[in-house]
Amino acid sequence: MEKFKKVFAMKHMLPEAHFLIRDTSRDLCVGMNSALTGLVEEPCDEKSLTQHWTSANEGQGLRNAGANKCLDANAGYGPDKAGKDAFLYLCMARNLNQAWQLVGGQIRWQGFCIEGTSEARLRLMKCDNFMQARGSFEKVQVKAAAGPAVG
Repeated sequence: MEKFKKVFAMKHMLPEAHFLIRDTSRDLCVGMNSALTGLVEEPCDEKSLTQHWTSANEGQGLRNAGANKCLDANAGYGPDKAGKDAFLYLCMARNLNQAWQLVGGQIRWQGFCIEGTSEARLRLMKCDNFMQARGSFEKVQVKAAAGPAVG
């Protein structure tokens, strides 16, 4: 088991801590859209796998447990990602587009941060405007990890 622990962990076959990502400014949680490719904010529901997140790619990313997909900077958007919808894609080890972190209340990737919209969608924005400020996102531990992924 110890010899293959890294492989099992990468495939999410070992017990792992699940958490919700809550936007404290709106009192909503981050989940996935019905297409399983984008993010939305919705009322928090600890029982909803679509809102369960785990660490991914050896702690260098965020994985939606319901979709079994990672938050991704979407190379298809090109260099001008500002204003584009946040995106979920199949998790891939050492993929730099998936090196997202929840730090200082911000969901960050390089110079971009996730920001909520009035339509409850989440989009990428340059972090410049609020680099010094603490963001409104926080981890909320889920008491017990749920079953298998949705898609």
